[in-house]
Amino acid sequence: MPETDQHSSGRWRDCSQFCLEVPGGILKKYILAFLLVSFLSGCGTLGSIFGKGKKKEAEPQDLFQRGVSLMDKGLYSDASEAFQELTEKYPFSKLAIEAELRYADSLFFKRAYDEAFEAYGNFERLHPRDKSIPYVLYQMGMCHFKQLKGPDRDLEKAREAKKVFERLIKQYPKSRYSVMAKEALTECYKALANHEVYVGKFYFRSGRYESALVRFKEAVQQYPDVGQYNEALEFIAKCNEALSHGPQGQKVPWWNLPKKLIY
Repeated sequence: MPETDQHSSGRWRDCSQFCLEVPGGILKKYILAFLLVSFLSGCGTLGSIFGKGKKKEAEPQDLFQRGVSLMDKGLYSDASEAFQELTEKYPFSKLAIEAELRYADSLFFKRAYDEAFEAYGNFERLHPRDKSIPYVLYQMGMCHFKQLKGPDRDLEKAREAKKVFERLIKQYPKSRYSVMAKEALTECYKALANHEVYVGKFYFRSGRYESALVRFKEAVQQYPDVGQYNEALEFIAKCNEALSHGPQGQKVPWWNLPKKLIY
């Protein structure tokens, strides 16, 4: 028999002799201990294989602080990603509601006004009784207000901003955001009045006096206190004069102005 076989058979004989000499209870304990050590060693090996390099997920507080820090640095796109990650991964966190609002703010400050308006609107729908709603409404109005264009263009954004600011003032008259909204609302009125007068002048120069008259009346009736009232009245008189010499020889009838508008 080769030497290696002799050694192997010797080891097996020694092991067998050991098993025969050790009492049964003690032998079971040795076997259980051996199996336990083997199992734990295997777990460690598997953990080192499958757990190696696994990145720990950021906690809600970490994500929130990251977003705030990025906002302070003016990195609004990165900040919006951090706040969005928080709300998606931890929707039941105490910071989730605040993160929703900060997410909308980050979009607003990076001038993505339409996206910000939608985000603020979602916040209002999900949390209608939240204490931040006056601020949310103000920001929704500002999303439109920031996109106002010159008087020679369509002023749909001014109309939308006007609608939101008026709702804010009506629902929360004592809020400081209502005071701020009144200032912006006056600018909306001015923009809309300027637009009506601008278009009215265009029609007047084109000889379309009836269409011009409609525009000037709109400026006087809807926006009487924003600086266009007197000019609009002058053009109303001019339109009436031009129409009185028209083919029909009739002056377009004037309506009764409210007493508060007669200077």
